Amino acid sequence: MKIIFDSSSHKNIRITLPTGLILNRFTALIAAKNAQKNGATLTYEQACGFISVLKDFKRMNSGWKLIEVESADGHHVEIIL
Repeated sequence: MKIIFDSSSHKNIRITLPTGLILNRFTALIAAKNAQKNGATLTYEQACGFISVLKDFKRMNSGWKLIEVESADGHHVEIIL
């Protein structure tokens, strides 16, 4: 997974993280607890299932952009799977 911050006025930042470090059962547990705390109905099993599907999708479609945002003041953020 790559996280890219581009700015016209500051230095650009590129962060590369292993997908297994971000998408794991511990992350699913944190996501489920925070979702339940905020009133959403997301169980631990659903979060694990979503992470499993996302890992499978990455194996088939490496380089897919999850998020691409550009602001009016020239900042650009991309998260690439």
